[in-house]
Amino acid sequence: DVAHDFRNLLTAMLNGCELLLDRHGPEDPLHDDLTQVLATAERARALAEEVLMFARGAPSEPVPLDVDHRLLALAPVLDQLVGTKVTLALALESDGAMVRIAPNRFDQAIFNLATNAGEAMAEGGRLVIRSSLTTVPPAGRWLQIDVTDSGPGIAPDVVDRIFEPFVTTKTASGGSGLGLAMVMRVATEAGGRVVVDSVPGQGATFSLVLPVSAIDRASTAAPDATPALVAPPPQPGQRPAEPAMVMLVEDEDAVRVLAARALAGRGHQVVEAGPQAV
Repeated sequence: DVAHDFRNLLTAMLNGCELLLDRHGPEDPLHDDLTQVLATAERARALAEEVLMFARGAPSEPVPLDVDHRLLALAPVLDQLVGTKVTLALALESDGAMVRIAPNRFDQAIFNLATNAGEAMAEGGRLVIRSSLTTVPPAGRWLQIDVTDSGPGIAPDVVDRIFEPFVTTKTASGGSGLGLAMVMRVATEAGGRVVVDSVPGQGATFSLVLPVSAIDRASTAAPDATPALVAPPPQPGQRPAEPAMVMLVEDEDAVRVLAARALAGRGHQVVEAGPQAV
């Protein structure tokens, strides 16, 4: 379908940006521009995912996710999403807590909340993303992610309907009205909820509350806790100790070519299989 094809094209753009970021480090003048392109393409891919989610209604596969590590890894893209006039601060205090959630769904929910906050503070402000643990008897332990902005807040006649599909406060920019509905669906799929607290003129706080599946206070960044889009680039000349032969099967030419280039750049021998081979 159209949304699926659009997502594939955006995946190729994101992979291309990541390859360029490998070559242009933070000291390069092009680095900030490439990061902005990456953030914008990620927003577009998130929108395509929203359309697919509502069209198909099928949840992605949940896995144990270290929320603090995930938020820390997403920080560079979040900083680009909110814009240069907004100061982003992270307060990660969930003590290694993990929740069961599909990583791509989690990313989309956080991106949507951060993007909404940034747009609400077009003239500048402060965005704080805080993670914390709370106990709700008899339900047990919950992890709460508060996304708090210093914007104008939400009007009382809208706040009760804010999570309904196609309800939007972005009349000027023409918002789709799917962003917060998607956030609520993600929370519900993970067994949680979303709560909004807003006073006109005093900003807004959206709280994503999810059940804790485990707490690992000695945890390090697990493989599924770090999204590919912000994975640290390899050092110049770095290669895996044991290069492997990889069979890469992908029907979208642009995605396959860029993925093969990335794998080859890390020392692997790549055998490509396009649509004619599958």
